Amino acid sequence: MPVKIKNIEIKGLRGIKEKLTIKLDGKSILLFGENGSGKSSITDVIEWYYTDKVSHLSGSEIDLKEALRNSNLSEADESTVKINYSWNVLDCEKKLFFKRKKLSTELSINSEDYTNYIKSSESENLVLRYHALRNFIDITRGEKLKYLSDIIGYSDVTKVKEILKKSR
Repeated sequence: MPVKIKNIEIKGLRGIKEKLTIKLDGKSILLFGENGSGKSSITDVIEWYYTDKVSHLSGSEIDLKEALRNSNLSEADESTVKINYSWNVLDCEKKLFFKRKKLSTELSINSEDYTNYIKSSESENLVLRYHALRNFIDITRGEKLKYLSDIIGYSDVTKVKEILKKSR
């Protein structure tokens, strides 16, 4: 049974100060809008929820937790992202909060089912950003095929096919 996201609630992260609820009901989402409208805030939070990092906010000069937390919050406020799934045993809230003057994170659950789900999600392409799409348009047809094969898992089939051709 495939697990689908039912909804996402974000509060106090990146450009989202007040609670934002996105109802997906298992559907994919395409975000578009003007610069500064919050698209990256949403995708950054989703990437952080699943991977504990945000690729474009990585670097030694950037404190990820500080960059994620909405700058208009007080130290007493918690920043949260909560995701509800079609399989509700995975429903989880990830918090970012101050503890002893240091930003800390905490998950509302730590079950084996949740841990396995997050681990299996590591190889998923959860967020496709504009620059990746733009780069995709500029590559050759063969590179596009390889890229798409990697995303949908067809690359393993291609590798086996190449090995069989060589051995023949």
